[in-house]
Amino acid sequence: PVWSDYLALLKHAYNLKQKKENPDAELQGKLLAEDPNPIDTAKRTLKKELQKVQEEFGRAGADISDSEFLRVTEILKIDTEFVRKVFQRCAGASHSTMDKLWLGYEQFEKSQGNPAMAAKYMS
Repeated sequence: PVWSDYLALLKHAYNLKQKKENPDAELQGKLLAEDPNPIDTAKRTLKKELQKVQEEFGRAGADISDSEFLRVTEILKIDTEFVRKVFQRCAGASHSTMDKLWLGYEQFEKSQGNPAMAAKYMS
């Protein structure tokens, strides 16, 4: 599940960057389908611990908002090539979610708007 969680966060960050750069990205089919956010799951699991952090450091101590995701995306330079490499690397690892991973990668390549290039990368 580590790869799945990582990809879920990466896809969310990628989508935020796409929306910032192109407000019509969703209408143009440039956004990736998002998986359940593992951070939300962790927040529910760690609810009492998070409340302690918020009491100690204020609300910002547990802030993982879209604006914070976008800031991290820019710092880590998450771009098309980065996402492509992660999908390709994940595809080389054996795990039970291979079909879901492949569908996500296929959607990513197709969202770039160049079917010929998508076919080249997926072969």
